[in-house]
Amino acid sequence: MTVAAVPIVKDILSIFKLRIGVAITMSAIGGAAITPGPMPALWRVATLAAAVLLASASAGAFNQWAEADLDRLMKRTACRPFAVGRLRAGLPWLTAILALLAVAVAMALWSANGWAAFYTFMGAFVYGVVYTVWLKRRTWINIVVGGLAGSFAVLAGAAAINRSVLAEPLLLAVVLFLWTPPHFWSLAIASHDDYASGRVPMLPVVFGDAFAALMRGSLAFAALACLLIPAAPALADDWRNAAIGGSQDAIGNLVPDLLLTGADGGRISLAQFRGKPLLVSLVYTGCADVCPLVIESLVSASGAAEETFGKGSFNILTVGFDTRRDTPDRMRSFARTHHAGGENWLFAAADAATMNRLTAAVGFDFVAAAGGFDHPAQVTVLDGEGRVYAQIYGGAFGPPEVVEPLKSLIYGGAKPIFSFAGLGDRIKLFCTVYDPRTGRYYFDYSIIFSVLIGAGFLAGTLHFLLREVRKSVRAGRV
Repeated sequence: MTVAAVPIVKDILSIFKLRIGVAITMSAIGGAAITPGPMPALWRVATLAAAVLLASASAGAFNQWAEADLDRLMKRTACRPFAVGRLRAGLPWLTAILALLAVAVAMALWSANGWAAFYTFMGAFVYGVVYTVWLKRRTWINIVVGGLAGSFAVLAGAAAINRSVLAEPLLLAVVLFLWTPPHFWSLAIASHDDYASGRVPMLPVVFGDAFAALMRGSLAFAALACLLIPAAPALADDWRNAAIGGSQDAIGNLVPDLLLTGADGGRISLAQFRGKPLLVSLVYTGCADVCPLVIESLVSASGAAEETFGKGSFNILTVGFDTRRDTPDRMRSFARTHHAGGENWLFAAADAATMNRLTAAVGFDFVAAAGGFDHPAQVTVLDGEGRVYAQIYGGAFGPPEVVEPLKSLIYGGAKPIFSFAGLGDRIKLFCTVYDPRTGRYYFDYSIIFSVLIGAGFLAGTLHFLLREVRKSVRAGRV
C-alpha cells in the first residue's frame, strides 16, 4: 500500500465505528458465556463474533452515510469522511454496506442458527433504520429505543447456545438496554450545543442538562438493580451453583473403565462403548418427577438423533445412583415403564465405590433429601475416547440439545478433513439443521448457496473498496 493510500484506508475504517463494534461483539460473547447449555466449537463462537462485528460495522457505516448532512452541522462530526466529501455518500457505498450486512447475517446462520442470524440482523436494523432514520431527528427517546441494538447482540450470542430465550441472557440484555441511554446522555450533555445547532432532539436539548443528568442516574441505578436480581437466589442456592460448577469443571475428564451390572444381570464395561459417542444419564428409580422426565426427553431426542446419524452411531447408558435401591431388576422395570432402552441404550446398576468414581468423573453431584435426593437434571456426553465433551441440563429438552453435541463429535473431526469422507462430514456438520415444525433434522442445501452468495458479496465489497482507494489516489483527494 502506498503512503498516499493510507489516509483513504483510515477514512474507510473510521466509518465502521470499530470501537463500538468491539463492545457490541463482547456483548454477544457475554450472552453466549452466561447461557446454560453445551458450548459450541470455538470456531463457531469466533465466526459468530465476527458476524456481529461486521453487522455492527455495517450499521455504523450506514449511520454516517445517512447522516452526512447532519454531521456537517456539528463540530464533533464535521470532519467525518462522508460529511466533508472525502468519501461520496452515493449508491455504491450503500450497496457495499448492505452487502456487508448480508455477509454478516450469512455468517451467523452458518456458524450458529436462524435465531442468531435474526438477532444479528435486528441489532443492525435497529441502529441503522429505527434509530438513525426514524427516531434520531424526531424524538428524545431515540437512544432509548436505539439501545436495543446492543441487547440484540446479547441474544445473538445466547441463541448460539440455546435457541430459547432464557432468563440469564435476557437479564443481561435488559441491563445493556438500561445502560446505553445513560452512557450516551453523558456525551449528549457534553455536546449540548452541537446537538442544539443540528436540531437533534436529544434529552439535554429538549429538557435541559439537569433533567438529563437525573434521568441518567435513574436508569443507571435501574441497571445496577437488575444486576443484583440473581444475587438473592444465588446466595440461597449454594449447593445448586456448586453442582453446576462441578459439572462444568468435569468437561475434559477421562472417565475410567468401570464395571457395572446391567439390567439383565450381565456385566457392562465402560470400555465397550469406546469408539462412539456415549450419553450417560444418572437417575434413581424412586424419583417421581425429574428422572422420568429426563428419560422421556431422551427417548424423543435419541430417536431424532438416530434418524439423523443412523442407528448404532452412538450409545446411551443410564445408571441408577441410589446404590441401595437401584438394583438391576428395578432398573429394568424403570426402563420398561418409560419405554426406554434397546440395543444401543443400556440400563445398569453399580456398587457404592463404582458410583463414587463415576459421579466424580462426569461431574454429577447429589445429596440425600426428604423423600429422595436433590440432584441436577443432567445428561453427560462422552466422546469416542471416553472424555466428557458436554453437559445437557434440564428435565425437559428437545432434539437439538442432544443432536448438536453429537453432530460435532460424529461429523466434526472423526475423519481427516483432507479426504472425501472428511470433507463430506464437514459439509454435513454445517448443513444439517433442525426443523422445529417436524422435530427432525434435515440437510439444508440453502446454507451452501448462502455461503457462496455471501462470499460473492464479500468479494464484490472488497473489489469496490480497493477501486475507491485507487480512484482517490489518482484524483489526488488524499
